[in-house]
Amino acid sequence: EAEGLAFVRQYKLVDGSVTSSGVDAGSPVIIGHAAENDEELQIVRFSREKGKKDVILMSFNAHPAFYGGVDSTTMSADFPGPTRDYIESKGDYLVAYFTGDAGNQEQRTKYAPEMAAAPKDYHEYARRLGDYLLAALPNLAKAEGNTVTVSGQQYQAKTNKEKLHMLAQAKEVMEVHKTQGRDASNKLAAEYGLYQ
Repeated sequence: EAEGLAFVRQYKLVDGSVTSSGVDAGSPVIIGHAAENDEELQIVRFSREKGKKDVILMSFNAHPAFYGGVDSTTMSADFPGPTRDYIESKGDYLVAYFTGDAGNQEQRTKYAPEMAAAPKDYHEYARRLGDYLLAALPNLAKAEGNTVTVSGQQYQAKTNKEKLHMLAQAKEVMEVHKTQGRDASNKLAAEYGLYQ
């Protein structure tokens, strides 16, 4: 159980409705979270013959888009990368990270008030998640037999190429944010609702 690293983004409101956006996390209209948080970190470890690194598959149910880093301009979706790097630095491991069925489950960053003490840097978050995994490794139950059966299914998905121009716009917004601060009058910022 990786406690304190995720929360359910959907909130129950005083009028009986449920929302996942448009309400500040500290708003008095919020009664609480709309569902229980899934804090289970799933781990499969493949111990290989001597001289080869063990392979660890890990899955954690939280959106990897980490907002709120060491300063207000830091936004990164890459806490899974530093998580993998951190674990691999602690032993002879090769780590593959999978985002589980995240739904509306977010990583705890710096939302107020209940998360005020949460880590504000995604590298610190990666270390905390990695420490949960490393602490669990000695307690894993060994599977019987030496055969692993794997099945797979390939899916084809369409890409949303017509919206690729939005990436350039988003980069422009972030450049304004970095150089000029929180400029709510910026046209692109207003279009994306960045500072609402």
